Amino acid sequence: MRFHQSRANGTLGNPEEAGRGRPGPGPAEALFGVALATLAATALIAALSGVAALAADAAPGGAEADGAAAAAQAAEAEAQAKRIVLLRAGATPRKVYYAGLKPVTFRFAFKGKRKRDVQVQVVHRAQDGTRTVIKRWNRDDLEPKTVHKVQWRPRTADGKPVKVGTYFFRVRERGGQFADGSKAEGNRNFKAFHHIFPVRGPHTYGDGVGAGRGHRGQDVFAKCGTKIVAARGGTVKYRAYQGSAAGHYVVIKGRRSGMDYAYMHLHKRARVKPGQKVKTGELIGRVGATGNASGCHLHFELWSKPGWYSGGSHMPSVTNKLRRWDRWG
Repeated sequence: MRFHQSRANGTLGNPEEAGRGRPGPGPAEALFGVALATLAATALIAALSGVAALAADAAPGGAEADGAAAAAQAAEAEAQAKRIVLLRAGATPRKVYYAGLKPVTFRFAFKGKRKRDVQVQVVHRAQDGTRTVIKRWNRDDLEPKTVHKVQWRPRTADGKPVKVGTYFFRVRERGGQFADGSKAEGNRNFKAFHHIFPVRGPHTYGDGVGAGRGHRGQDVFAKCGTKIVAARGGTVKYRAYQGSAAGHYVVIKGRRSGMDYAYMHLHKRARVKPGQKVKTGELIGRVGATGNASGCHLHFELWSKPGWYSGGSHMPSVTNKLRRWDRWG
């Protein structure tokens, strides 16, 4: 048996006895170590499970998103392939009038090899950009590369004039997209009006309402023989001659305007007669100087209901209305 010297007190002692003298880990310390090991293992398992779950979620989701995008692109391509492409799309004339001589005619043709069921629309475009569909036409089994047409007069479903302004035609496949007209020949836009300026040539304004005794209208000076057209379509009420004042004159009851329109100092008797229906813009006479007139001019009057010298009143607003119609061209 060997002996060694104790560092604590310098005495000799038995090494086995000295070893037995050091205390080992107690029960509490052992349990704490086991708990730490368990917690670490649990955290590792959870982390690995989370990574696996993220991987599992990401892979199918990405594939699904890619699939949806591909399906959307395919659907868009199919829709574009089916979209009508216009070769021609034009409206004539570019100005149309309520109760006028001509309707506006829209002619169109489209590419392709098969027949199409289409809807044609006439649309009002307001100054603020608002678009309102005014009328629709459905046409079935239309041939491609063939000119088709629709005609429209600027009036509402109940026969009243539409709003003054800009309109256009457009085409769509029934139940589908609007046609592509970006490269089509022609212009689909036009303007609609409810009156036309009656003197169709260079002119100047003379005396207005109240300028002289009994002056109840507006004078418009122009070269003798200049065309005079009906400012508004309607029915002719009077055609006569008055040597002391109006000369050759004609009075027309406007269609749905509530006004009578009087045209005086015509070059000769008016081309229209009482009871005759006339159109907006139709030739009714020519500028003259018959009756009590100084120079060739049209004396033009507007009268409220029930009409010219039959219970109505002359309208001082005649000058403003004429100038507005004049701006329309």
